[in-house]
Amino acid sequence: MSHEIDPVLLRLGHSIHFEDRDALLETLDQLDQPVPGRDGGRNRDHREHFCMVHYLRFVAGEDLLSFPVILKKPPEGQDPPDFVLTGPDGRRETSS
Repeated sequence: MSHEIDPVLLRLGHSIHFEDRDALLETLDQLDQPVPGRDGGRNRDHREHFCMVHYLRFVAGEDLLSFPVILKKPPEGQDPPDFVLTGPDGRRETSS
């Protein structure tokens, strides 16, 4: 089962808004996260998806984020970073 965040992680230029920690953690818990092995067709999207989900779960679980936040996959030509996470104070976190 895929969830609404999947397009953000896999499609360039898309974003999603999370109002609070519970909404983010609930979404992360519902994500489809199969990652094939290296010899099973794993690609860059699989790696980015896996890393994003685990990073977000950690920072949200440790209360290291201020909400609301916007998670965005940069448009084509602006890669890296793999994603941009923007908080209410305009602070941006990125991952490559």
